[in-house]
Amino acid sequence: MKPETRQKIRRRVEEKLRPLTLPNFITMMRMAMVPFFVLAVWEHDFTLALWIFIIAGLTDAFDGYLARRMDMESLIGAYLDPIADKMLITVAYIALTVPLGQEVVIPLWLTILALFRDFVIMLVAGVLYIVEGLREFPPSPLGKATTFPRR
Repeated sequence: MKPETRQKIRRRVEEKLRPLTLPNFITMMRMAMVPFFVLAVWEHDFTLALWIFIIAGLTDAFDGYLARRMDMESLIGAYLDPIADKMLITVAYIALTVPLGQEVVIPLWLTILALFRDFVIMLVAGVLYIVEGLREFPPSPLGKATTFPRR
């Protein structure tokens, strides 16, 4: 392979990955908030847990906006962002389902249902990836709306 071709391929790969962007850093910080959320719930500091959850939600919106606005979208960011979202939601369900003396405990059936839904989505995505080679799963507005709790 010619050196020019190798350099061109290398630039394309680097362009696709671009891991060291501000939006990706914000996403990784959101992932780092998860243990602090669990600790806050464990210590019955639900106000702090709520603030951590709110800040994580705001950073989720902000890093996506920043990535699009500043043309910092990356392949690694496309994978990390939903992982960070699922980490927080999954851990929140589990932490709030375990009765640790809090006034409100999420019913086990609801946690199982929510986590099973995510499992099925990941399973279908995996099958589509393996069988059809489909690699992009852009979130729909309806899918984004399921992140926010409703009454």
